[in-house]
Amino acid sequence: ATTQLNVEWNGNINAEIFITVVTGKKLKYFTANGNSKSVFDIHDLPAATYLMQITNTDTKQQQTIRFDKF
Repeated sequence: ATTQLNVEWNGNINAEIFITVVTGKKLKYFTANGNSKSVFDIHDLPAATYLMQITNTDTKQQQTIRFDKF
């Protein structure tokens, strides 16, 4: 089973990250504070498809990435 979500950013980023189910329900919240790589603990999430909603707290840019946990 997947226990970690590894994310590599283009440069250092300050961001808020929500992990949600496809219906939009928020399950987890993480922050990235000036890092170029981040590791998030998702061991307690069951196998499913999720969305990672990222908001750059400096520029307010948002991005959503879909991922599957096995």
